[in-house]
This record gives sequence, C-alpha cells and structure tokens, in this order.
Amino acid sequence: MKLNSIQHSPSFGQLRMQPQTIEYLRDCTLKEQDEIDKAGELIAKTEYYHIDMDENGDRTIVSPFANQYVGGTFDVKRPTDEFLCYSAKWAGRENASLKKGSIASFCIKFESVEAASKAYEEISKSSGITRDAIMVKHLDKATRREAERNKQAREKVRAQQDNAEILLSKYLCVEKK
Repeated sequence: MKLNSIQHSPSFGQLRMQPQTIEYLRDCTLKEQDEIDKAGELIAKTEYYHIDMDENGDRTIVSPFANQYVGGTFDVKRPTDEFLCYSAKWAGRENASLKKGSIASFCIKFESVEAASKAYEEISKSSGITRDAIMVKHLDKATRREAERNKQAREKVRAQQDNAEILLSKYLCVEKK
C-alpha cells in the first residue's frame, strides 16, 4: 500500500483522510494498513456514504444527510424478516431524540429475509474498519434503492401531468361567440 500522497476529497464513496492522518498510518502495522486499504477499496463506488478517518485513526461514517455514526460502534441484530436492524453511536446532527454519543437504532430493508441474513453474517464476521466499510456498503445500497424508487415516483407524476396537458390540448373546446 502506498502512503506517500494522501488527498482530501469532498466527494462521497471514499475513505477520506486528512494530511495529519499520516502519523497514525505510520504507526499502524502492515496488517492494519492493509485492512484500511481494503476497506477503502470496498467503499470506492458508494454514492451516499463515506468514512472519514482523523489524525488518531478514529472513524466517522458520514452521509450527505444528517446521518453520521461513530466508527467501530455498529451492532447488528439477527434478522427475522427482510429488515436488518442495527445500532451505532450517533455522531450526526442532534435533534429531540438523537444526541451525539447516544445509541441510535435503525433498520435497512433488503429484498428478502435471505439477503438480510446474508448481510448479517457478513457484518457479524467482521470487525473494525472492515465492519464499518461493509455497513457503509449496505447503507449506501439501501439509499440508492430508495433514491431510485423516489425517482420512479416523480417520473410517474410527471408522466401523468404531461398526459393531462396532452389530453387538454387534444380535446380543448373553446366556444365561439
């Protein structure tokens, strides 16, 4: 793994580090550096989530929304349906029910109970930055599915509105006086 040049990028889908992180990386074993590199590769194509690593190696899972979690705190529950429920320490915007440092619980909807169970097994077998990266991958996939559903709903409404305009222009009756 090459550590000579660390770039800061504002885009999502990355493992992002500040230049000061180099000291932490230099103190990591080669095995730890390899895990960090593999985690970065795993989330390289995510669109809505990334992992920020600070100069102490502490991680924050970040989305462009208010969702932010403290790295290394994900806990998943064995699914009984297509929902994989998880909890993690909240690091995002505070509101009436979520305070920084509190444990937040959410669920990710999968296509089936089998898919949720497979994700549970994958996450349960992992730890550290690898677990964070796997969670980012699943959170991102769920967010992309939701974005696609929203896009399709908007397109349906737009098609209905366009069709209404076509019908009106086709059958508009203007009385002559």
